[in-house]
Amino acid sequence: MGFPFLVRRGARFYFRVRIPVDLREPFGRLEVWRSLKTADHRKARTMGKLEAAKAEITFEKMRNRELTRDQLRKIAEEYLHSTLEHCEGNREGGFLPRTHEEKEGKLLAYGDLADRYKGALSDLDVQETRARGLKRAGELVDSVLKERELTLPKDSEEYAILARELLKRALEVCTVEASRITGDYSNDYDRSRLYRQQEATEEKQAGLLLSEVIQAYVKDHLTCKKWTPKTEQENTSILAVFLELIGDRDITTITHQDLMSFRDTLVKLPANPKKGRAKEGKPLKEVLEMGLPPMSLSTVRKYLIRIASFFKWAKLHKYVTTNEAEGLTLKEKKKEKASAARDTYDSEDIQRLFRALEYAPNKPERFWIPLISLYSGARLNEICQLHLEDVQDIDGVPCFRIEEEGSKKVKTVAGKRVVPVHPVLIELGFMRYVQRLREKGAKRLWENLKLKRDGYGQDFGKWYQRFNRKHITSHKKKVFHSFRHTVATALKQSGVLETVAAEILGHENPNMTYSRYGKGYHPKPMLVALSKVDYGVDIGELREKANTGLDYRSRK
Repeated sequence: MGFPFLVRRGARFYFRVRIPVDLREPFGRLEVWRSLKTADHRKARTMGKLEAAKAEITFEKMRNRELTRDQLRKIAEEYLHSTLEHCEGNREGGFLPRTHEEKEGKLLAYGDLADRYKGALSDLDVQETRARGLKRAGELVDSVLKERELTLPKDSEEYAILARELLKRALEVCTVEASRITGDYSNDYDRSRLYRQQEATEEKQAGLLLSEVIQAYVKDHLTCKKWTPKTEQENTSILAVFLELIGDRDITTITHQDLMSFRDTLVKLPANPKKGRAKEGKPLKEVLEMGLPPMSLSTVRKYLIRIASFFKWAKLHKYVTTNEAEGLTLKEKKKEKASAARDTYDSEDIQRLFRALEYAPNKPERFWIPLISLYSGARLNEICQLHLEDVQDIDGVPCFRIEEEGSKKVKTVAGKRVVPVHPVLIELGFMRYVQRLREKGAKRLWENLKLKRDGYGQDFGKWYQRFNRKHITSHKKKVFHSFRHTVATALKQSGVLETVAAEILGHENPNMTYSRYGKGYHPKPMLVALSKVDYGVDIGELREKANTGLDYRSRK
């Protein structure tokens, strides 16, 4: 799925969203554009999701006219501080008048500006000249509103209040800058600057907007590489939904009761509330009114767990003093054993698999990957990411080396392991296939598979899901991961030691003595154990398919 709110211009990405029809007149345009100030597509996706949530909040505020007098004053205060900080930053950066004459010219300019702002304020305070005052303040007010992606009707009381507050702050800018230009920093603003900086440091982590803390949270996890691309996408999507539903406000004002109300709304939302033609681009308020089936309780739990993790991080880093999300998650009722979450393939399923598999020389992975999993118990991505260097002869035993390096990942530390190649795979000609690739100078076992967000197995997993339902079984609990359960069951029923089975499957060793002090098993005893995996299904027809495919490749 694409990201309709992202636009690339040159090297940088921009956020773009169409303004709802009912708000186009007050906005005076059709779209909102904002530079994301990055050329990195992954970072742009993350920032874009948060910008989309903030845009929906802005649209809702515009509909409800929620800009209060305090908020208007805050906008004016932010204008004052940002303008003076910008001016001082220019001086610190070396952007100075070239001559004393130029310096005197700037002083005169500030004096003229101050006179203009005083005149506009004076007009605003008299009924018959109020309209003239608003007009004289219009350029200043409109520029500040545009910078914040806000619009106010020019005949509204809010616009007049903002104009008055901005004119007062603009006058202060003129006074402070005129003082600074002459080298005088004893003005009231700069004398209190030190105290403001101290207060800002204290408030920085206790009074930021929710969107700002989310951005800090995402940045921290990306910088420290704590998330995979898949986890990043899931977390940013969840936090964008949270931001839109609860509103972009001071994070310290969010209470446990607010979060419980959010949870009550969340359970009514459909799964992937921002994906799909019917939902894409719609505010969540509209999505809720569509009457779509709600997300499952397990998905609700995922949302709440991720949000609780965010608040735990916010407390750890002093953005909040208490974790208001504590106790928010729903407890999962265990209705079945973990082993029942996925079913194993039975002998009839395996017979259907063997009959359905075809050796297409241009897509050999569709033949070998299911068989490797069936005879090793390896996970989908572990197989799909294999390089030729990962098929090795160790102590005279052909083995798969499953490692985490470069683009190759493992699920756990125990996932790093060596697994013997099952005799059935060798009989079918797998080592011949490997040798042909080496002669060809290939690097990877499956050249058709490309690295995606979920690893090399993302596209193959989708193909196998369709293949499985069409040719093997309609049973919902029988999926690719069922190969792993099938091997585990076969090892158990064959009386293989649990420590050996754990090593083959990449599980933590259940025996503390062996796991802490003992080294891994050598390939030969593991091969003896793995050879006991025999499904009692004839492989004659499968062998003929493999030979035909391999012979075809050799002729090519």
